Formats: sequence, structure tokens, C-alpha cells
Amino acid sequence: MVECVLRRYRKKKGLLENIEDLTNHYKPQLNHLGKVALNGLLDDKLDFNESELRNHAKDLTEFGFLSVQPGGSKLRQTLHYAFLHKSFQEFFSAFFICSQIQSKKIKPEELVSDPRYFVELKQILLFSCGILGMKCDEQVVALVKSLTNEVNKSEGHGTKIVLEAINECKREKSDFHSQLAKSFGTGLNLTYLDLSCSGISDAGATCIAEAIKVNKTLTKLNFFRNDISHAGATCIAEAIKVNKTLTILDLSGNGISDAGAKCIAEAIKVNNTLTNLDLSCNGISDAGATCIAEAIKINKTLTKLNLLLNRIGDAGATCIAEAIKVNKTLTKLNLFRNRISDAVATCIAEAIKAGFK
Repeated sequence: MVECVLRRYRKKKGLLENIEDLTNHYKPQLNHLGKVALNGLLDDKLDFNESELRNHAKDLTEFGFLSVQPGGSKLRQTLHYAFLHKSFQEFFSAFFICSQIQSKKIKPEELVSDPRYFVELKQILLFSCGILGMKCDEQVVALVKSLTNEVNKSEGHGTKIVLEAINECKREKSDFHSQLAKSFGTGLNLTYLDLSCSGISDAGATCIAEAIKVNKTLTKLNFFRNDISHAGATCIAEAIKVNKTLTILDLSGNGISDAGAKCIAEAIKVNNTLTNLDLSCNGISDAGATCIAEAIKINKTLTKLNLLLNRIGDAGATCIAEAIKVNKTLTKLNLFRNRISDAVATCIAEAIKAGFK
């Protein structure tokens, strides 16, 4: 977008179009614009005086990122400007911050220590990660490590922003963002991570799954109500296969469906640390329940399984009943509010009795 605006400016001025990277060509002007933009956001101002543009005023007022605002007095007319859109102001603020980081005038840890970058200035932080991700691996890795330290200090608060920041660094035909996710996982030293109702969706779930693969401290992970579909569940399942510390996993209130349940089932066949798994309210029907039943026959560590509020009918419940007969570890199974007949419910009760003999 910035390149397009700058090319339009040069075309309007009749200037040569032989410069490939106009953002770099106009870096001094854009850096100054970024400084003005950041100061404005830090002071909760959306407009500024022309004098703040200093010796770059002529270029910056003609580039096409600003609009003239009413201001000044009748005696002394002063031009005031504002960004055409707040996203421009946030982007140029990030552009300036990245320049400061690259020139070592500020450190990543100094930036993220300001809590405003996790709330009202969040978009600046995300833009900064994206810009650094295209320019310097070392510096964006340092920024993610600093963000991870802040998450540790706040006992998980801000995790969603870290996941979004990592996803801003996606590159075509590259797994760099996956490497960043693993860096986050390695640095995370919490035992409980509560991501309930965070809106992380599949993109966030995929990112945190990469972190889980290498993390060695998390024992409890809560994904309750996050719009995670079978795609996100598939990634989480792959992580469960290799993770050695998680004991409690809550995926309730999502939409993993049968496809996701099948992947989770395959994972718990080989996982030997999970003891508590909550898959309630996930749109799982007989097909998914059948896969879970097969996994229960093999798994030797799961003690609690919650399948409340799914769409499991008699066929799926019958498979679960057969699995219970051979499973020796389950102590709690919740199948309330499914579509199971009294006859099959009786079979499950008989299977439970048989399991305790």
C-alpha cells in the first residue's frame, strides 16, 4: 500500500519510475513521519501542526498519507494535518520503531515493557513484527523472546498478541513463523495457560501447537470457546503426540467436528501423559466417537473424558461401551446431552460394571 501511494506521488510529479524500493528511498522522510505518528498515538492525538513535520513538510504533505484539518486562529493561520486512516498512523509508528530497533537506539525489551503495546497500541506491535520479519531474523527473534518474557511475567496475559505477532511474520515458502512459535514455546515457563474465550481461531491454534511441541513446562492448557475447527485441532493433535508434560487439555466449546476428533483420537493412542481431556460441545457425532472409542482401548493414562453436548448417537455410544470394557484407567466419562437411547445407555452402564470387576 505504501509503495503504491509513493508511486502515485512520483507519477503525479512527473518523476522517474526507475526506483524499485521507494519506501527505502524516502526512508528519512517516512522515519520522521513515523516519529510524529507515534508521538501522536502516545499522546492520544490524531492531528498535528505542520511545524512538527520540520524540513520534510513539503514531501510529507504531498505524498498522500495526510489530509488537511481545520486549525489555528483567524489571526494566525496554521495548517494542521491528520492521517487519512488510523492504520497509516499505526504503520508509520511501527516503521519508526523498527528503524530505532535496527539502529539499536531502543531494545525490544524496552518496547514491550510498555503495557500499552498489548492493548491500545497493539496494532503498532503487530506491524513492527511484520516489518522486522521481512528485514532481520535476529531482531524479530529478539522481539518474540521479549514478548515471551512479558507473557511469563503476566502469567499468560498477552499470549494471543504474541501468536498474532508470530503469524505476522509468515513468509512464502518458509517455515520461519514456525521457528518463531517454537522459540515462544521454548521460552514459555508457565505450567497453566488459559486461552479460554480468546478468539485465537485456527491460526492461533496452529501457532500454539508448534510451541507445545517443544515446551517442557505446561501441564494444563485451556482452549475453551476459541472457534477452533478441525484444522486447528489437527495441529494440536500433532503436538500432543510429541509433548511430554501436558496432563489436562480443554478443547470444549469449539467446532472440531468428527475430523478433528479423529486426529485427537490418533494422538491419544500414542500420548502417555494426558489424564484429562475435554471435548464437550464440539459437534462430534458417531464417526468421531468411534475413533475416540478405538483410542480408549489403547490409551493407558486418560482418567477423565468429557464428551458432553455432542451429537453422539447409539452407534458411537455402543463403540464407547465396548472400549470401556477393556480400558483400565478411565474413572470419569461424561456423555450427558448426546443422542443416546435408554437401551444403549444401559449397555454403557453394564460395560462400566464389567470394567470394575
